[in-house]
Amino acid sequence: MQCNNCGGTYIEISDDYKFESLIAGTLWAPDIHSLRCSRCTNRLLAPGEHKKILDYVRDKESELISQQPISHFISAGEAASMLAMTKQAFSKNKKIIRGFILFTVIDDRKYYLKKSVEQFKLTGDGRICLVVKEEYSDPLSWGDYSGKIIKFRQKEPIETTIPEGAFKYE
Repeated sequence: MQCNNCGGTYIEISDDYKFESLIAGTLWAPDIHSLRCSRCTNRLLAPGEHKKILDYVRDKESELISQQPISHFISAGEAASMLAMTKQAFSKNKKIIRGFILFTVIDDRKYYLKKSVEQFKLTGDGRICLVVKEEYSDPLSWGDYSGKIIKFRQKEPIETTIPEGAFKYE
């Protein structure tokens, strides 16, 4: 099969698939079968693999939501009053039904994450990232990682050419 972008040939592969989630950040869905172009690295998922990726992402997002302390959740009535609407209007709101406010189910009742309700009130989208992203500006503030195993994903090598005479010192 030939690639529509560059005319290269597709190679069947099975590896991790990178997915950017609003709630869980960057996730790598394991063992996804796909076809990858040998030239431009265009990727086609095998039939049914998209469901496998979405199920993996939903599981990770649900896991992150359930790890939040119960004190950070509020009932539907409290969430409705925070948004200045009735409980009926809250429960029938299409954005809320589609998951624009993060929630968990305990004893057949939905409890909504308070931060998510506040974000929904401000922007109309309560999907917040629950993963702490650490950004380091100073290498000295990174801490001591001696004796710890840190896993890195192997990236494909980048081929570059250095102009002749670029490192000559006279």
